[in-house]
Amino acid sequence: MVIYVVGCNHGIQVEPGDPWAAFDSSEQQEQRNHFAGLLEDIIKERKIEFIGEEGGGVEETSAERLANKYKITATNINTTNADKEKMGIPKSYATGLYRIEQKENWHRKREQFMLQRIRKHRGEAKSLLIICGFEHFDRLSGLLQKDGEVQQIDYRKFGWYRPDVFAG
Repeated sequence: MVIYVVGCNHGIQVEPGDPWAAFDSSEQQEQRNHFAGLLEDIIKERKIEFIGEEGGGVEETSAERLANKYKITATNINTTNADKEKMGIPKSYATGLYRIEQKENWHRKREQFMLQRIRKHRGEAKSLLIICGFEHFDRLSGLLQKDGEVQQIDYRKFGWYRPDVFAG
C-alpha cells in the first residue's frame, strides 16, 4: 500500500468554484487552482483509490469534487465538535488560551482519531491520498508508516506557493 500525505493550510482546500470562494482575492483563487490541480495530478498519476481529508466546513473542497469526478471513496477524517467533547478536547483548543503541552496532547489525540478513521474507511484500497493540516502532517505521516509506504507531498516547496495567501 502506498499512502500519499498532502499537508495544507485549510483555507486552500475550498473548491475554487464553491460559493464560499466567491470573494477570494485573485491570489487566493490562483493558490486554490494550483492546489486543486496538484490533487488531480496525484489522483490520476498514482491511481488513488481512497481519499481521507481533514475537512469539515460547509464549503465543498477540491478533494470532494475530485472524489466525485473520479468515483473514489472519500471520507472526512476530521474530528467533529462532538468527537472532541467525547475525547475531552475543548472545541476552541487550537485558538484558546491553553498551555502548549495541552494543545500538543489534544493534537496527538486527534491524529489517533484520524488514523482510525482512515483504517475504518479505506476498505481494500492500495493507493491512498490523505490531506491534513500542516499541524498534523509529519505525525500523521509517521503513524501511517505502519500501514504502508508513506510519501509526503509538501506544496510549500513548489514555485506557485506563496506563504502570505493562506496563513495559519
